[in-house]
Amino acid sequence: MLEFADYFDVLKKRKWVLLVWIVVGLIGAGVAFLVLPKVYRSSTLILVESQKVPTDYIKPMAVDTIEERLIAIQQQILSRTLLQRIIEEFHVYDDELKRQPLEDVIDLMRRDIKITMVDDRFHRNIQAFTISYDSDVPALAMQVTNKLAALFIGENLKVREQLVEGTSEFLEGELLRVKERLDRQEAEISQYKQKHIGQLPQQEEAMFRTLDRLTMEMQTQNDMLRMLVERKEIMRDALETSAGTPGGVIHLSPKGRLRQLREQLAQLLSEYKDTYPDVLRVKREIKDLEARVARGPSADDLEEDVVVSGSDMDSQLRTVDAEIKVRRHRAGEVQSQIKSLELRMEQMPIREQELSTLLRDYETTNKRYQSLLANKESAKITEQMEKRQKGEQFRVLDPANLPIRPVKPDPLRVFLAGIMAGLVLGGGTIWWLDFRNLPFRRPEEIESSLGLPMLASIPHMFMVGGQDRSNGRNGTPAVTGWRQWLDRMKLLPGNAEDGNGALMHKLPTGGKSQRVLQAHMNALGAEQFRVLAGRIVQVREKKGAKILAVTSSLAGEGKTTVALGLAITLARDYLEETILIDGDVRNPEVSTRMGLQDERGLINVLAGECLLNEALYQHTHPNLRILSAGTVENGSRGLTATRVGMQELLADLRGRGVIVILDAPPILPMADMNLFSEVVDGIVLVVRAEQTPQGVVAEALRFLSGGSIEGVVLNDLVTPRHQYYGRYAIAEPPPVL
Repeated sequence: MLEFADYFDVLKKRKWVLLVWIVVGLIGAGVAFLVLPKVYRSSTLILVESQKVPTDYIKPMAVDTIEERLIAIQQQILSRTLLQRIIEEFHVYDDELKRQPLEDVIDLMRRDIKITMVDDRFHRNIQAFTISYDSDVPALAMQVTNKLAALFIGENLKVREQLVEGTSEFLEGELLRVKERLDRQEAEISQYKQKHIGQLPQQEEAMFRTLDRLTMEMQTQNDMLRMLVERKEIMRDALETSAGTPGGVIHLSPKGRLRQLREQLAQLLSEYKDTYPDVLRVKREIKDLEARVARGPSADDLEEDVVVSGSDMDSQLRTVDAEIKVRRHRAGEVQSQIKSLELRMEQMPIREQELSTLLRDYETTNKRYQSLLANKESAKITEQMEKRQKGEQFRVLDPANLPIRPVKPDPLRVFLAGIMAGLVLGGGTIWWLDFRNLPFRRPEEIESSLGLPMLASIPHMFMVGGQDRSNGRNGTPAVTGWRQWLDRMKLLPGNAEDGNGALMHKLPTGGKSQRVLQAHMNALGAEQFRVLAGRIVQVREKKGAKILAVTSSLAGEGKTTVALGLAITLARDYLEETILIDGDVRNPEVSTRMGLQDERGLINVLAGECLLNEALYQHTHPNLRILSAGTVENGSRGLTATRVGMQELLADLRGRGVIVILDAPPILPMADMNLFSEVVDGIVLVVRAEQTPQGVVAEALRFLSGGSIEGVVLNDLVTPRHQYYGRYAIAEPPPVL
């Protein structure tokens, strides 16, 4: 994953690409601003006036908001018929009509017409609105705008009048329909009451009174029947007694007489009122007799002779029997009336519910009728107000102006668009150059992408010694900081010098001149080479790998620098017997940097022109010897040896027990590296940070046949993981190799 610092570094590196595209975008925007046609806009402000009569007195008919009404009017104004009429009247879009159908031209005019609402900023109530029209002719824009304003005002009046008239017509029709329904419900209620009279809820009290009266009458009839039956029994007893009495005389006590009078009074009261003469007479007799009984018995009051003949007694018995029959018949009638009344009272809740439903529907209809009647009267008043133009209206506040300056194209937007286009194109170019095939920037990227272990991370000279990378010319890769370090190698003074200032040492096998050099190396770079050398020693101890080839995917990634630094560090810090072989015979960079480009070397040894010991040159460190690429007589270079010859040479070196560092040719595009990969013990792959694309490295690994890759060296790393290392490297005096 790329971090922000990675993007910032890329942007910093490609800033001129981005600036160039921004300038191109600004130039294109300027040309577009001059070429694009000018558009003028005329606008008018229309004020929305509220009705002149207070709403407390006359309620407005319109229930929709002004915004909703404006939208409805806008749809009518922007209809195909009206716009076509305006196009024909003012001859607008004549050129467009020649090239496009009418429907497309009408859509174009709709886009040129703009309606904007203006509110009061506090209550969000619309107080006014503006109508504007865009045209390439200023006078035509003003004329069309005035026409649109007139259409809006006229359409608003028309809509409000139609609304009021339609409301009045609707209310009249609805009022007639509700009136018919109300009359029908009144008739239904009247018929129901007539049909169920005596069972209606409002008759409940009268029915209870009637029931009480009938109950009392039933009680009276029962009492009279009981007294008549008792009287009949007394008369029968008296008749039987008088049969054995001379002359038919019956002696009755005052109490017996009082009982007879009371029975007679009860009978009379059941039939007559209290003011009836017989009732009054019997009451006087009862009163006198009660007084006599209250004074106590006397000789005169002990008995009273009542003479009753046999024929009179029979007549009275027949009379009592008839009275009993009448009383029983009346009691039966009263009992029937009570049962009928109870049945009707049982039906009363049902009738109450049915009548309540009828009355409720009637009340609802009546309320609706009254409401419609009131609304009808209000609609008539509102209609009169609209006809007198006292309602809400549209009034032109600012007539359409004659535009002077064009509104399109907007210079700010045009140049901003140019800048944005430049940024997009610049970003695309940077992506194509740097992100289309991303290079490796950090060690963890190599481990996660290639699955190979990291051996070391060689820093960039700018970060460790103050030198920045520079781009090469003629397509050659930039010279890295370590290559600049190796270029600064100088000859050391010694015991004897030749004419070129080189030290003369004798080899163990006989004398050959050797070049001894030293280099000034930054502390951070030296430390990374020590890390690399230490891991190479571990590889030798674990796997027995003594011959290692240092290669890269492409030329210019710093493999020669890494090979030289690794060989020097092994010889100086680890005291390992080391032989550095320049195996890149097509580009013998080691030989060139060491000044051995004209000396015999690998090619001569493989060709049998000299022995290996005769071609080895001693470095200033006694543990390091160098085998150059060698030369041929005709001056041309090439790998003429076979695989067998290379195997024999490396077998000879492997038998000496030394570490051999082979500066091998790059993997791409030639196949020279495949010859070395099959004969060496291991391969160290050098990848230049922020330069070599990841896809190229993957392709090189697929192209490589044979060989064991021991790890990867990330060379020329620009951004170290910790800035402290850079300060430490600058502060520490460089060691001498």
